[in-house]
Amino acid sequence: MEISKTIRIFATRIKGLIIMLGIESPRKPITGQFAKELREALIRARSGNLNQSERDSVRRSEKVLRKYNAVWK
Repeated sequence: MEISKTIRIFATRIKGLIIMLGIESPRKPITGQFAKELREALIRARSGNLNQSERDSVRRSEKVLRKYNAVWK
C-alpha cells in the first residue's frame, strides 16, 4: 500500500495569531509527553514514515471514505 504524501493544514496564522481549525476561543498550548508524541506523529505523517498503528488507521479511513461521501457546506 502506498500512502500519499499530502500536506494537511492544521492551523493558520492571521495577523500574528495562530488559529487552530475548529477552535474559536483561546486555549493553552499542550505540553509534556502528549505534545512530544503529537509532534513525532506529525513528523512521521509529513515524511510518510508511519508506524503500524498509523498505517492501520489510514487503511480504516480509506475504507470508510469508499463507503461514505461527506459534503462540507
